Amino acid sequence: MSTIQLNSLYSIFTEFISVVTERQTYRNLLYLLITSIVGGIYFLGIFFGFTVSAILVFALIGIPLFAVLIIGARGAAAFEQRLTNRLLETEIQSPDSEIDPRTEGLRPAFRELS
Repeated sequence: MSTIQLNSLYSIFTEFISVVTERQTYRNLLYLLITSIVGGIYFLGIFFGFTVSAILVFALIGIPLFAVLIIGARGAAAFEQRLTNRLLETEIQSPDSEIDPRTEGLRPAFRELS
């Protein structure tokens, strides 16, 4: 083997090893592990929440249940934003919202979603 080939092989090997020694690699793996588990929970919660609220809409219980589902989905999105920013070192910003459902009520908040 020539010296150029050995240097090329050495640089490829050191690049591969450097990924293993970087801290961000393990943060990325932790993010993948957490989001795969939490993603399944989100799917089950939204699927069953939507199904139950659609079935109970005739009993008028489904409408508030659907509102709780939407509020929960927004909370989950906020959690995902914080998790992504912390583990992946990104700067994902929240969408600007002029309406706070806790102070102004749910009706204006739902109007803003549409």
